[in-house]
Amino acid sequence: VLRDRIGRAMSAGHIISRHEQRRDVSCLAKKKGGKKKGGPKKKESKFSALTKEKAASESKVVKHESTEVILDLLLLVENYAKKVGKPFPTQGAVEITSIAKEIWNAPFVLLYHRLPQEGEGEYPTFCYVNKAALALFETTWDEFVGMESRKTAEDEAAVQQERDEYLAKSLAEGCVEGLEVWRVSQKGKRFLLKDVVLWNIDSGDETIGQAAICREWQYEDESVGNVETLFGGGGEGGEGGEGDQAEE
Repeated sequence: VLRDRIGRAMSAGHIISRHEQRRDVSCLAKKKGGKKKGGPKKKESKFSALTKEKAASESKVVKHESTEVILDLLLLVENYAKKVGKPFPTQGAVEITSIAKEIWNAPFVLLYHRLPQEGEGEYPTFCYVNKAALALFETTWDEFVGMESRKTAEDEAAVQQERDEYLAKSLAEGCVEGLEVWRVSQKGKRFLLKDVVLWNIDSGDETIGQAAICREWQYEDESVGNVETLFGGGGEGGEGGEGDQAEE
């Protein structure tokens, strides 16, 4: 009797089978799911777009022309004039828009190390070197910048002591001229830097670093090197053209 009553109710549409209930629930769930994944994307904000644009432009700036380097070079040039008493020896006028390229391609070797601040270690580290310096020391920007400057000299006690003495003299007097010092490239080649000018880099009342310029050097075979031999192939120094790899 009960079975007959249920059958008549289903025929009249008063009772829905479990299968039909599950199908209806499934349809409702699909409707509530909202938009499909392939719908229109949310519009990017102006701030987000500007941030991405700035990051992209900064990534295109070569390391030796960054804003930080330009500020360091302006300070370096200013201190050269004050400490050495001569205009900085670039070929053209030193302008903020061209200073990075002028010094990078200058016809001399330039090295600049920063003195350690509290908690930064014991020894000065390079914060800038120009193209000629990288070629002479047979290295790249990424290898050289951040390296302890003492590693450009041989690790003998007498050599390091001599180096410490003239660095200390420069700190005391502002600059030292006419230095002759032996140095070694990252590949082990030794050379004697001649007529080196070393001067302090001051920021306000504080000395934050020291820089050195050299135009000529002599190799162990007594051949003479300069920027022309580095990049022109005219002598042993010509092998050092790896300065072009500065950004590797």
